[in-house]
Amino acid sequence: LLDGGVLGLTVLGSSVTLRVAREYKHMGGTQNVTGSVVSDGRIRAASARDATVRIRKHIFLPNYIDMDLKHLLASSLVLSRLLYNCALWNVLTTREHRIVNSPYRSMYRVMCNRVNTDGRNFSDDGVLKLVKVPRLSTILRIKQLKYAIRMVLHGPIVLKALIVSMLYVEG
Repeated sequence: LLDGGVLGLTVLGSSVTLRVAREYKHMGGTQNVTGSVVSDGRIRAASARDATVRIRKHIFLPNYIDMDLKHLLASSLVLSRLLYNCALWNVLTTREHRIVNSPYRSMYRVMCNRVNTDGRNFSDDGVLKLVKVPRLSTILRIKQLKYAIRMVLHGPIVLKALIVSMLYVEG
């Protein structure tokens, strides 16, 4: 039973006590006992915003800078911080998606000069279509699928057997 961060188990007839952390840093991300990425998402979103704060109006805003260069900088400065190891995330809740999506959305709004302060109120999807990039949820799903494929191709044989057995049960 989980009681105050302590898990009591019986293993091979012996009683074992494990301490369970509610959150811990692991491989570049904050892991949560519930699987939530809220705290990790906030850290990543802040890091992604901080990476562009000083250059935003000089690089992303001007129309004379090529959009391909803006995409390249956005990918290296923002997406790399925001999406590092995201293939391991669970399906995001609405709240988690809003937190992680915020710097992605605002960066592209600035890139195409479509901030909602001028009364034109462009939708997020409209802005993403303008700059020809997919939704963040699409990027996350692609990364998760690629990770799953890598695990099946290069992972342990037990994992392959588990996935194959799941396919027969579900399909």
